[in-house]
Amino acid sequence: MPKVLPTLKPQGVRPTVHVSIPRDGIPPLLDNESALYDAAEKLQRGEGLIAVDTERAADYRYDDRAYLVQLRRPGCGTLLVDPTVSDAANAALGKVLNHSEWILHAAHTDLPYLTAIGWHPTRLHDTQITGRLLGLGQPGLSHMLEHFCGITINKDKGQEDWSARPLSEDLLAYAALDVEHLGELLAITLEQIDERGRRQWYVQECSSVLDRSIALPTPTWTDMKGLSALRSARSLAIARALWRVRDDYASTHNLSPHRIIKRKDILRIAQSPHQALDELHSLAIPATVQRRADIAVKEALHLPQRALPRLPRHPVAQIPAYTRWETDHPRAFMALEVLVNRTHTLAEELDLTMDTLATMKTLRTVAWETSRIKVDYSQDPVAVFESTVGTAMESQGSRPWQIDLIANSSIPALIDRLY
Repeated sequence: MPKVLPTLKPQGVRPTVHVSIPRDGIPPLLDNESALYDAAEKLQRGEGLIAVDTERAADYRYDDRAYLVQLRRPGCGTLLVDPTVSDAANAALGKVLNHSEWILHAAHTDLPYLTAIGWHPTRLHDTQITGRLLGLGQPGLSHMLEHFCGITINKDKGQEDWSARPLSEDLLAYAALDVEHLGELLAITLEQIDERGRRQWYVQECSSVLDRSIALPTPTWTDMKGLSALRSARSLAIARALWRVRDDYASTHNLSPHRIIKRKDILRIAQSPHQALDELHSLAIPATVQRRADIAVKEALHLPQRALPRLPRHPVAQIPAYTRWETDHPRAFMALEVLVNRTHTLAEELDLTMDTLATMKTLRTVAWETSRIKVDYSQDPVAVFESTVGTAMESQGSRPWQIDLIANSSIPALIDRLY
């Protein structure tokens, strides 16, 4: 594997300082319409990029929506917004947010929830992406703030119940600090990105994250992990019945479904239909849920064969399991060796982690497709390989900068081994 610790520009000799209170004091939670409309006006009067973060409560509430959104912009300070108060107030904030550039850290984790509110930036900046392009892999915010800004902040409250009201001052301070230094961090890291000539890489990465961001889809019973372990349609019917009872109760009471019936318990009960009712009755769950689940499981046990569910069929993978390539598909195996070795070397040369350039799934796709190339003597082999590598990497979501680097590094060796 390529080395993980890169050579980064020293940040001076200033000592590391722990910060627990925002520089302007702890901002209040804005949890009424009047305060949110005022926040929209303040945000409008500010200038420049808006730092954004979210806090959620998936371990406590029905879905993973945002229960707190932190906003910070030069000229208006930090605003801690409760987005569950009013759609009209959210729309007022959206008139500013939707015409502004944002800064987030690990934006892919927050954008789906912000999109669900109706908010989206004109352009995205992401400090985790700058860290990745400076060789830090997938760095957390606290690690980057310590390295680049010389400060440490607490990062131990992300799993708290952010839907609870009131929020303690400790939680409000924690939330505010998540956005307070994003502007400074972005400026420092972008300077190093520019020094390394990687600005276009950064732009492409941020654009890709923004383009792929969608609101989270409504879950269905077929999304439940572990269903493939159930061996009969009757077992699937029981799992579906229990999931629906759980989902209905959880949504009605705005509780995390996993606090009603755990997924592992649903699968265990469904695994053995003849013991399902006994297993169900052994669970410590709310009495209302127990009664509804009992009825639902009995109905599932007596469904006629034609009414039993089937999991949707997924298309058969076009690429065979790579564990058999060495014996069954030697050209693909040779191509993968070339690609892994060249990508490994390239990552070391650039002080990047290997998966910043390409995941193993991407490299296997490229290897398989290039192994199938048949070039006749009237064709330019370089052009054929360039087209094949580019198309294969694009199909896996690779960005142009990654495709150019992998192609330029690997194609001569691929032609030498395969052509």
